[in-house]
Amino acid sequence: MCCLLFMYSNMTFSQVWEIEDLQIALPEGVANNAVVEGFLNDKPYVFSFGGIDQTKEHGGIHLKSFRLDLENQIWESIDPLPDDMGKIAAGASTIGDTIYIIGGYHVFPNGSELSSNKVHRYSISQNLFLADGMDIPVPIDDHVQSIYLNRYIYIVTGWSNTTNVPDVQIYDTKTDTWLSGTPVPDNNVYKSFGASGAILGDTLYYFGGASFAGSFPIQNVVRKSPLNSENPTSLDWSHAFYSEVGYRMASIATENQIHWIGGSNTTYNFDGIAYNGTGGVAPNKQILSANASDVFNDLISYDDLNLPMDLRGIAAINDTTFIVAGGMEEKQLVSDKTIQITFHKDQISSNIKHIKTAITAYPNPCKNTLHISGVPMSNEILQSLIIHQNGSKEWIDIWDNKLDVQHLPPGKYLLQITHGKNIYTSKFIKA
Repeated sequence: MCCLLFMYSNMTFSQVWEIEDLQIALPEGVANNAVVEGFLNDKPYVFSFGGIDQTKEHGGIHLKSFRLDLENQIWESIDPLPDDMGKIAAGASTIGDTIYIIGGYHVFPNGSELSSNKVHRYSISQNLFLADGMDIPVPIDDHVQSIYLNRYIYIVTGWSNTTNVPDVQIYDTKTDTWLSGTPVPDNNVYKSFGASGAILGDTLYYFGGASFAGSFPIQNVVRKSPLNSENPTSLDWSHAFYSEVGYRMASIATENQIHWIGGSNTTYNFDGIAYNGTGGVAPNKQILSANASDVFNDLISYDDLNLPMDLRGIAAINDTTFIVAGGMEEKQLVSDKTIQITFHKDQISSNIKHIKTAITAYPNPCKNTLHISGVPMSNEILQSLIIHQNGSKEWIDIWDNKLDVQHLPPGKYLLQITHGKNIYTSKFIKA
C-alpha cells in the first residue's frame, strides 16, 4: 500500500521516503535505546543513551552512551548514564543545550523489572552529565514523550512497575518541577506501553502500543488532545480506531503531518520474543503518516521500507532529514546501523497510491449478510479482502453494499475494500 519502490545497493527510495544506510556503524549494536538530536554551533549530532546489546539478555542492558558527529561521520563513546543499573525504554528530548533522558526500566537477574524515576540531564556543549533533575512523581517506562513550547516535556501514559498508568506528567525544564496534566481515560484504549507520539502545533498525538490485558495485545488507536499554552496541564482526550497497529515505533512531526516510523505489528519483551507465545517478532518495515487536519480519518501507509523495530526515539536533523540509530532487524538482530530517512514532501500528492479510511460494517457480530456503509459505490461490483485473525485471506465480491459471510468460520476479521485510490477498512466478528 505504498508508492512504487526502487532498490539501489544500500539505499531504498519510495519517492516520498528515502531510506539510506549511512554505513556508519555504532560502536556496538544497541536496541531500545533513547535516541535524539543535538546541535553545537549549528553542527548536528545524534545521541544514543542506554539500551540492550546483541546478547538480548538482561545482563546486556546497559548505561552506555554514544554520540555521532554527523558531519565527520564518526560515532564515539561518551560518559554513561549516571544511574546504578542499565536501563531500556527511556525517552530523550533536547531543549537548547540540554538533553533530558527520562524514565526507562531496569531488569534484574530473576526477570523482575523496576521502572525508573530519574531525569538525567546532559549538557551538549560541555559533553557531560549535569546533576539529575527532579524525580518523576510516577516512575515510568515505554511512555510517550514530546516537547511543547520549547519548555515542557509531556510524559503520557506508559508502564509503571506493574501496570499501564493513565498519568500525564509534565516536566517544566525551566523550573525543574513536575506538573500533573489531565490524565488519559483509565481504560485499555488509552493506557499503553510502547506507544509513540509527537506534538504538532498545539495538539499532542500518540498511536499504537500495548494494552494491559492477556498477553499485552497490540493497539490500533490514535489518541489526541489539544494543548493550551496558557494552561499546559489542561487536556481533552479523544481517539479513533484503525486497521493499522504499531509497537515501539519512532514518531516525528513535520509541518502539518505526523509520522510513525518503523516498529512492529506484534508486542514483545526486551529480547524480541512475542508476549503471545508466537516466537520471534519481525519489523513491520513501514511508515504511517497522517495530515493534522485529518488524522482521525486517514492514515497513509508506506510499506516495504528497510526500517528496524524496537525504537525509542529518532533524531531530527532538520525538517526533512531524520536519523535512526540501532534497533532490531529481522530475526531480532540487534543493529549497529545508522539509517538516514529523508522525507520528500513534494512527492506526496502525486505518489500516494492508497489512503486508508475507516468505514462501518454491520451487524457486528454478523452471521450471514454484512452491510457496508461509507464506500461511495455506484451500482458496481467491488472486491473485498477478508483477513482472518489467524492470517488467512479470501476475496469476496460486494454487491449493493452487501457482503455474504455465512460461509466464513467464526472469528475476528479485517475487511479491506479498494476503490479508486482509497482503501476502506473495518473490523467485524463472524458469529
